Amino acid sequence: MSIKQGRRDLSSQEKRWKKPGMVRWYDPGLLAETGLYAGLSTMLGSMIDTRRFLQFEGSDDDCVIREYQGAEELWFDYAADIGDGWDATYTMAYLFSGPRLEPAGETLARGHFLVLGGDEVYPRASRDAYAKRLIWPFNQAGRNLGQMEPGGRTPNADHRRDIYCIPGNHDWYDGLAAFTRRFCNGRTIGSFRTRQRRSYFILKLPHNWELWGVDLQLNHDIDVAQLNFFRRQAETLVPGTRIILCLAEPDWVYGERSEEDLHWNIERFERMAEKSGSKIVLELAGDIHNYQRYEGTRTPGGGYASHPQTKIVSGGGGAFLHPTHSFSMEKEFPEGFKCENRYPGAGTSLWLSLGNLFFAFRNPGFSALLGAVYAALFWSMPTADFGWRFPLTHPGSASLILVLFLVLWQFSDFRTRWQNGLWGLVHTACHVSAAYLVWRWLPAVLPGDLPWIVPRTAIFAAGSLAGGTVFGIYLLLSLNLFRIHENEAFSSLRIPHHKHFLRFHLTQEGLRLFVVAADRTAPEDGEHPVPIKIIERRTIGGA
Repeated sequence: MSIKQGRRDLSSQEKRWKKPGMVRWYDPGLLAETGLYAGLSTMLGSMIDTRRFLQFEGSDDDCVIREYQGAEELWFDYAADIGDGWDATYTMAYLFSGPRLEPAGETLARGHFLVLGGDEVYPRASRDAYAKRLIWPFNQAGRNLGQMEPGGRTPNADHRRDIYCIPGNHDWYDGLAAFTRRFCNGRTIGSFRTRQRRSYFILKLPHNWELWGVDLQLNHDIDVAQLNFFRRQAETLVPGTRIILCLAEPDWVYGERSEEDLHWNIERFERMAEKSGSKIVLELAGDIHNYQRYEGTRTPGGGYASHPQTKIVSGGGGAFLHPTHSFSMEKEFPEGFKCENRYPGAGTSLWLSLGNLFFAFRNPGFSALLGAVYAALFWSMPTADFGWRFPLTHPGSASLILVLFLVLWQFSDFRTRWQNGLWGLVHTACHVSAAYLVWRWLPAVLPGDLPWIVPRTAIFAAGSLAGGTVFGIYLLLSLNLFRIHENEAFSSLRIPHHKHFLRFHLTQEGLRLFVVAADRTAPEDGEHPVPIKIIERRTIGGA
């Protein structure tokens, strides 16, 4: 499929904007801001829960969409973790919006609706972030496909499709204010229109299928109104109904990381379905930015019959890539679920991880922060000869080393405190050693009659390079030796490629899954053919 980009029909506001690149997660200012918002939203979320007010928006019937129920066949799409860099989001929006896809000669019709499964924008939700990182790329895709009315702001009726969204943790960082304004008010996003009135919904599908979109908030907390809504709807299920459950996070993966609240919440939904003689045959979740398919058997107990179940992680909608080589395909998850396929492949993922050797160049702001630490370690010491014990005996340097160790101890991602402490100690020792070598080597190669500020500035610059390199090697070793820091090791790389989404075809014979992938995303300007491929075809829940 050819991806066309340009500035045709841009709004006056869009013409003033610069297309945003992938989020620089290691920018010190962004780290502080995101940490602040995450802490505040987590602390206040349980006290000021937006969903308590949304329950008064319309009736239960407004949260149950029935118009797809009578179709003989239905196509629909699913993607998650999308609103990051402009190019990646635009590429995916273009693929969602096109009249059809024809990878390798196979024709896939356009979906009747699109489900976004959480984290619709990064780094945090706001009106401006949604506008620049999500709405603008979707609008531009619709314009370039000729699907918008003159002016380029609203879709024409012939090409309009529906879009439904559940919020992820990044959507919750402003208390869900921007999310509800954008997705719960009948507004348009490119050639799509929003239909939902709350942050959760049910779609009644043909052939006795349903899709449930669940809002887990930040603390894996399902509010009482939402829980009662799904209970009431579960009581009306026709026995034998097959359910697709959409979540913002994969409980079967995070359950291994002691996310007990999340796993318990999902158990509630499975018991609702089983009590009515129905079953959840497919779970979809994002939050992990790659593709993973798990197969296993749901064994509910309580006299209910066991049944096969498919669980899919599909967070490849546009955010930075996560690694796939950091877990074993042979590992068994709860109830015997095993990973049967993943994208990209483990070899590709391992190769990409080597980019952390160039951490200092990819993340200059964070490296400069480390350079400042290196400079401060020996700042009070004269540039004459000194011993390696200086930073340990000088009160200021010793205090700074202690603070650095405490920070890196907390940063380490092992499951036990002693492992974190040991790995944090090694990490700290590497930084102190690198700083010592910089301070020993650099003054020796500089002329001795320079003003005092010159060698210290040079030490700051060299420390930035050395500190960033040490940190990148730490991430590389942590990921590839100990299988920790998956998020930190790949957020540093900000890889916009290897994106995918799920296209489903529902008929009487069952639900057919096509995993559509693009190894590379479109460049910012011009026209570029973006090769797409189907990495997996599979029938789920046949009659």
